[in-house]
Amino acid sequence: MQTMYEKLMTLTVFKGIGAEQLSSILEKTHLEFASHDAGGYIKESGEDCREVTSVLSGEIETETSIAGGRSLMVCRYGAGKVFGLEYLFGMDNKYGSSLRAVTRTGTMSFSKQQYMQMLSGNSICMINFLNYLSFKSQRITQYVDAICSDEFSRRLAAIVTLKSDRDCGEIRIENIRGISDSTCQAHTYEEELKKYEDAGILHMEGDTLIIPSRNDFLTFCPEPC
Repeated sequence: MQTMYEKLMTLTVFKGIGAEQLSSILEKTHLEFASHDAGGYIKESGEDCREVTSVLSGEIETETSIAGGRSLMVCRYGAGKVFGLEYLFGMDNKYGSSLRAVTRTGTMSFSKQQYMQMLSGNSICMINFLNYLSFKSQRITQYVDAICSDEFSRRLAAIVTLKSDRDCGEIRIENIRGISDSTCQAHTYEEELKKYEDAGILHMEGDTLIIPSRNDFLTFCPEPC
């Protein structure tokens, strides 16, 4: 079983930091630990982001409104997931997704002020943060054209890429028609989805599209641009 220090060293914000450095950082940082019952919301979409939150145990899901509110994208994550980094600074400091505990979940959080002190005092933490933000912005530039594609599979791949992260598990999109109806289509989305279903990459449950593996889906998808 991993110790608390081993768990913390796997988090994005502490990647590449040794045990002694981490110990020194934590001595100067006020950490808030919390437990959340299954089904309870950890954060609400539109809530002000004032801290960085990390999942230490359990599973959570993010719920994100897409296609102008016509569809809902639900992504599952496990221990090690970090939330809030992209909302701490800039003009928009509100969470873009709700975070809900799927199982009993343990989280650790520290405030924006604490994180700023951490960044100013440790170059590795600063590089981790800059790399995270750079990756997010570069990904948007790469996929923005595909969002408006008439090819449904390219548009879906862009949405999955932009609205979920690499450590995501299962993805569900409720009311998949909301995505297909958001721009004009040369042919129906059912025709494009059939080849993915035949390959076992995704399946439908009513009007909900389920992607068991984000990586398998994006590997099977066409290039975004």
